[in-house]
Amino acid sequence: MSPSATCHFCRHEFPLEADSRRSLPRVTSDCRPAARTGALVVCPSCCLTQTVVTDDWRRAAHQAYRDYAIYEASGGAEQKVASAAGLQSRSKVIVDHLAQRHALGPSGRLLDFGCGNGGFLRAFAEQFPGWHLEGAETDRRHLAALQSIPRFERLHGVEITALPCGYDAISLVHVLEHLENPAKALAALRGKANENAMLFVEVPAWRSNPFALMIGDHASHFTAATLQMVVSASGWKAHAACEDWVPKELSLVAANGGDGGPSPDRVDYRSENAALQSAVCWLADAMVLAQDIAARSANFGLFGSAIAATWLYQGMPDRVRFFVDEDPARAGRTHLGLPILTPDQVAADAEVFVGVSPAIAPALMERLSSGPGRYHVAGEIAASGVAAAC
Repeated sequence: MSPSATCHFCRHEFPLEADSRRSLPRVTSDCRPAARTGALVVCPSCCLTQTVVTDDWRRAAHQAYRDYAIYEASGGAEQKVASAAGLQSRSKVIVDHLAQRHALGPSGRLLDFGCGNGGFLRAFAEQFPGWHLEGAETDRRHLAALQSIPRFERLHGVEITALPCGYDAISLVHVLEHLENPAKALAALRGKANENAMLFVEVPAWRSNPFALMIGDHASHFTAATLQMVVSASGWKAHAACEDWVPKELSLVAANGGDGGPSPDRVDYRSENAALQSAVCWLADAMVLAQDIAARSANFGLFGSAIAATWLYQGMPDRVRFFVDEDPARAGRTHLGLPILTPDQVAADAEVFVGVSPAIAPALMERLSSGPGRYHVAGEIAASGVAAAC
């Protein structure tokens, strides 16, 4: 009997393909090499791209969370992202958009579910000084950092039924993709929210950043349409997901009650599955290209010190000599035991492979071209129909 899988969102059972896209390496969401657990598939019923949730996947994810080192390469500082104002923390960019586009009252209670060491709460506190803040996390290791945030009042566990009621806003920043049955969790959180409360969700966008597919502890891999589908199925009134707040990410705002947003677009299984195949083939080609360049270079490095660079490193660990990162918080530190250089510290004879999505590659390569070293980048993602030959 052929193996089968059950969608962790719609509960549809379906047969697994023979290869199940298991062959490529995986990384943890805190940028460490990970076990190759979980088949990468598209549910034929709801069309949500996902990692099949098994006991092996749960064990690997639990170990990743137990050993989690948040933003280790930058000493705990949240990563910087490109914005109109230059490089800023991701949470600062998100909160600025929330302030500009969505009416939040002068006061209220916010719950940041999966608050980590408080990056989003800190940015929110600065922008909205009348709000009271709470967080929820799997453990209390970052309690001291959270307590240093103005008006932070309480850290809860992640058991939703144990949370108090009465929140005016609930946020999940890079949390929903980790959860089994994400709609069930969102529905339970809705029961803790006041009428007309706001929900904010931020997740990776794998269509514009295929490297996000290789994060082993992510159960769901969202597109704009499937994120809106999942949030709407939980009872929240979801607006369409935005792809222009943070590069390579999806941002979605929803309301508890009211008129709500538009109906989710219908997702086509063939199109979604073909896009997944194309993305996986592009990743495999990028790995081969990086390996070829590394084999011919006496001084080889990888651009970045996060997911993509960690994933590529696993294909040539004996050839990589350094990482390169534009984030000043990471300069002078190490990643996987190797130094992190700024672009101007790269030697003139160095070869550097740039593992970034095609969406941001042109602007990045233009910036890097003015400095020392020779930079190489993967090509465009092939059209969906071409990927079947991969």
